[in-house]
Order: sequence, then structure tokens, then C-alpha cells
Amino acid sequence: MEKDVYTKDLGESINNAEEISGEPDGEPYEEPGEEPEQCGEACGACSYGGANGCAGCNDAGSGGCAEACGSCASGRPSQDGVLDLVYGVFFEPARTFAGLANQPPLRPTVIIVLFLSLATVLTVFFDLSQYTAEMAVSAPVFVVGMMVLILIKWFFMAGLLHLIASFYGGWGDVRSVFAICGLAGLPAVLIIPLELLTILLAPGTILSTITFVLTLLVVVWSVALLIIGIREVHGFSGEKAALTVFTPLLAFIGILLVGLIMFGAAIPSLNL
Repeated sequence: MEKDVYTKDLGESINNAEEISGEPDGEPYEEPGEEPEQCGEACGACSYGGANGCAGCNDAGSGGCAEACGSCASGRPSQDGVLDLVYGVFFEPARTFAGLANQPPLRPTVIIVLFLSLATVLTVFFDLSQYTAEMAVSAPVFVVGMMVLILIKWFFMAGLLHLIASFYGGWGDVRSVFAICGLAGLPAVLIIPLELLTILLAPGTILSTITFVLTLLVVVWSVALLIIGIREVHGFSGEKAALTVFTPLLAFIGILLVGLIMFGAAIPSLNL
């Protein structure tokens, strides 16, 4: 009798232990105090996703990376195609640029930049050809030369901004900065049709003034996109990202002021 009671108590203890560990249901046992893997630790896109981490993971809460967002789970940005990138830059810039931090889609970015650059160069060429007949003869040289200059400017600005951001303590990838510098100019595509209408229909009228004002707005928009991109890729605050973007301009203004002061101080000694 005592043996049966002992066996019954032992069986109940084993059942209770199995219910706690979850082994009968096929659930793995977790050590006490073990924390589930967070999204920021699970993939580079989140850890490099700026000060606030990956936007998709934050929206989904603190669950695992696979449950939080597909782009983090795969380790790739969610915007892979040209149209996806265009939509993301216009309507979800923070989330799009955060996704560029881990593995930037360079091929779609290059396609977008080349298309935008070619459209811009052809618009400028069409405008100049209205005043100079010789432009038609030098069209290939003009187009190729302008395209080369635009690409050189793209490479130079990306490298310079990445260098400045690294100096300020950023940890982003230069390829991501390269992609951001190219995509930040995407709003300029909205101005090209208006410029063509101005050239064809009413040059020098109020339409030209509207085009000029909208061009200024597009420039501000592009600078804002650049700041957002630097913030997300390098994990900066908005203020430090803005400082990174404006540092070349501030340096140029400082050098110009110093040059003017030195030139002004040298005028009395010229004996003019």
C-alpha cells in the first residue's frame, strides 16, 4: 500500500515537471532568465537602422525579428525594385533609408540616378538649343560630358559626407551613403515636366516664376531626404545628421569669408 502511494506521488511530480518544462507538447525548454532574441540583435538592418532602430520592427513590437518585419528577417532591405525605392523615398523615407543600412540596393539606385540625370541633361540641352543652333552639332559631347560630371559629383559627395559622418562618430556603410546621395535627388523628377512646359509654351512668364519657386522647394526636399538618410544609416540624431550635411557648405562659407578678409587687408598694400 505504501509502495502504491509512493509511486502515485512520484508520477504526479513527474507530470507537474513536464507541464512546467513544456516537453510533452514538443516545446523547447528555456533556461530561467533567458531573454528572447530582440530584433535589434537579430539582423544588421535593425542594428544599423539609426537611433530608433528598424521602423518595421518598432512598429511590430519587441518580438523576434522574423515576426517583426520581413526585411529584418531576411537581412535585406524591403525595397528591392526601382518602383519600390521610388515609392519609399517619396512616401516612407525614414523606413526606406533605414532599410538601406544593411545591404543597399545599388543596382536599382544606379538605374534611378542614370535615368534622372539623363532626363535633366536632355532638358537643359533642349533649353539651350532654343538659343544656340550649334548645340545640335555638339549634342553627343554635351550629353556625355554632363552625365560624367553628374556621376563624379555623386561619387564625390557620397565619399565626403561619409567621411564627415565617420568623423562625427557614425558607423554606417559608405555604400549606403552612396545610395542615399543618389536617391535624395529623386524629387527633381517632378520639376522636369514643368520646365519643359515653360520652355515650349511660355518662357519668361509667370510660369517661369512658378518653376523657380517649385525648384527651391524641391531643393529643400532633397536636403531633408539627405538628412534623414544620414540619420538612419549612421545612427545619428537629426541635429547631428543636419550638421553632417551642412558641414561642406559651412566650410566653404568660412573659407570664402577668410579669403575676403585677407584680400581686404591686402588692398592698402597694393598701392592702387
